[in-house]
Amino acid sequence: MWITNGFYKVLELVGLATSANSWYLSKNDTDRIQQYVDSSKFPNIKKPEDLFFNEISKVPNENKNLDFTYLASKKVSILIPFKNEIEILITCLDSIELNTNFKNYELFLINNQSDQKTIDQLTKYIQGKDRISLLHFDRPFNYAAIHNWAVEKIDTDFLLLLNNDTKIITKNWVHKMLSYLNEEVAIVGARLLYPDGTIQHDGVWFGKEHSNNLFINHMNTNQRPIDNQLFMGSEPRYCSAVTAACLLISKQDFVNVGGMDEDHLPIAFNDVDLCFKIHETGKKIVLNPDVVITHYESKSRGTSEVYGNAKREHKEFQYFYKKWKTKLSKGDPYVPSYWTIFKTKMCLRKL
Repeated sequence: MWITNGFYKVLELVGLATSANSWYLSKNDTDRIQQYVDSSKFPNIKKPEDLFFNEISKVPNENKNLDFTYLASKKVSILIPFKNEIEILITCLDSIELNTNFKNYELFLINNQSDQKTIDQLTKYIQGKDRISLLHFDRPFNYAAIHNWAVEKIDTDFLLLLNNDTKIITKNWVHKMLSYLNEEVAIVGARLLYPDGTIQHDGVWFGKEHSNNLFINHMNTNQRPIDNQLFMGSEPRYCSAVTAACLLISKQDFVNVGGMDEDHLPIAFNDVDLCFKIHETGKKIVLNPDVVITHYESKSRGTSEVYGNAKREHKEFQYFYKKWKTKLSKGDPYVPSYWTIFKTKMCLRKL
C-alpha cells in the first residue's frame, strides 16, 4: 500500500508535503525540455526522455536475464488481497488469465472479511480454475500483515504482489517482470496508468523543496504514454522504490529483510519501507515501464474516511520518516540533477 491522496493532509500537518500532480509537465517545462535538447551544454540529452535518466538510473542491457529456460522452472505466486468488490476483482483476474503466458504461476486470493455474498460469487467463479486458491485473513485490515501471513503459507520462488483494483494491459507481463530479476536486482515494478490513460506511477521519488519540505511521491507526468512524447520513456530504470500495487520479489529476499512492517506500517509506506530495506542489502529496484497496468484507484480519493484514522496515518508517517530520515535527507540518487522541486511540483532547472 503506497501513499495516496488520503495522506497529503497528514504530510502537511507534520511540516512535509506532497502533490498528486508532482511531476506534471507545465507549458514552461515543455518549452524548457526543448531548450535542454537543443543545448550544446548537454550532449547526452538527445531526446526528451533522456531528461528522466541519470547515469546510475540506467539499466545496462546485459543486466536483463534472458534465460527463460531457467525461469520456466520457477514458480510465481500472485497475491491479491480483497474485501468485497467482486466485479473489480473479477476484472483483474480475467485480465491476468488473458495476458499471462508464463506457465508456472498460481493465484492466491486473500479474503479480508468479505461478506458471504462475495465469497459465494467468488467460489462459483473460481470453480474449476486450478491455479486459484482462496485464503481467509479474518482480522482487521492490515496490508502488511496480510502479505506476511500469506507468504508464510506459500511454497514458491517468486511473489508478485498485486492490487485487486488493477487490470493487466501488457501481454506476457510476468515474463517481462521476471526478466530483470538477477543477483543485483531484488524487486521489479510496473508502470501504472489511471483509467484515462495518464501515468499514475513510474516508480517512487523523494527530495526536498526550496522551503526544505520533504516530498515523497509516485513518479508521474500526468501525460499519456502513447499520445505524448513528453513522458518518462519506455526504458527500464533503477529507482528508489515501487508501489506494491504491482511488485515482484523473490520469497527469499522478502523473508530475508523481514517482510513488511506490520507493527509500525500496517497501511502506508510499507512497500517503500520494503524497498528501502532491500537497498540496504546492496540490491536494486527496477521499474519496467514496458509492463503497463491500469489502476482504478481514483485520482481524487478522499482523506481520512478512505484510509481510516488520521492519527494513525500521522503516526505511521512519523515512524517511517524517523527510520529513514538520513536516507531521505540526502535526496533521491536516481532523480536527474536537471530537476528540482518548487511549490509541490517537479520542474526543470533553468539553463
